[in-house]
Amino acid sequence: MTNQVGYAGGGTGTEDTSNKPSRNVWKGSPFKDIEDGYKGGTAIFEKFEHGPTAPASTTTTAGHGWRISTGTAATVTTDAAQGGGVILTTGASNVQTAMGALSQPFQITSGAKDLWWEARVEFDLVADNEPSFFIGLGDSTVLSTTKPVDNDGTVGDLNMVGFLRSELDGDVFDTTYKANGVAEVVVGADAVTVVATTAVKIGMHFDSGTNVLTFYKNGVALADTKTIPDGGGTDFPADVTLGLIAGGVSGSGNAGLMTISWIRACQEV
Repeated sequence: MTNQVGYAGGGTGTEDTSNKPSRNVWKGSPFKDIEDGYKGGTAIFEKFEHGPTAPASTTTTAGHGWRISTGTAATVTTDAAQGGGVILTTGASNVQTAMGALSQPFQITSGAKDLWWEARVEFDLVADNEPSFFIGLGDSTVLSTTKPVDNDGTVGDLNMVGFLRSELDGDVFDTTYKANGVAEVVVGADAVTVVATTAVKIGMHFDSGTNVLTFYKNGVALADTKTIPDGGGTDFPADVTLGLIAGGVSGSGNAGLMTISWIRACQEV
């Protein structure tokens, strides 16, 4: 987990498709101060230089800070391309692959400080009835028990917030969140268009001054936002801590994969 020197992109309305964190997502971030110990909190830049990896039919495993669950013919492997990354591959016919961080150090709630999150992802298959994938922040639920994405292309019964690419509409990400035991809420339907074998950066920023969670595509803020409540009795998982999470399931389609180049996140405490 290392720090990126500088940020890419400039104008607020110009998409930044580089393989670097987006300036418009990370402006004002205390990432470097947290990393160097001048401020308290968590700063993660996960580029998967040391894995994790897992073979098919792995119930759960912990490697390099991650929990992993894979079904028949599903795997988690490293990306051999220059720059590296990790590849989540589903099996065919309702077979999942999932990974979640061992720790859940982040919280999005009224009274918490700002949070920043961004990831760069790519898919081999982009069409309806192809595998569904989720990436974002989630709780510590055992992944072999509850999938981040269900077979029908909806999110699993976890506390989670982020981006869902469903087999029901396979060329777009919805921005979405869910509290366990409560129905999923889509913040922005068809919010991010994805293209096969073309990387896209997706991000989130929680502004503690306004209590607004904003979502991003390639460093450009999306129109639909979510005002975050306090931790009491709502449909947003404001009362729990969250960590990095990603997963997919083949549903009714073929096996498919999501490549994650990196995930970056930070929050001061």
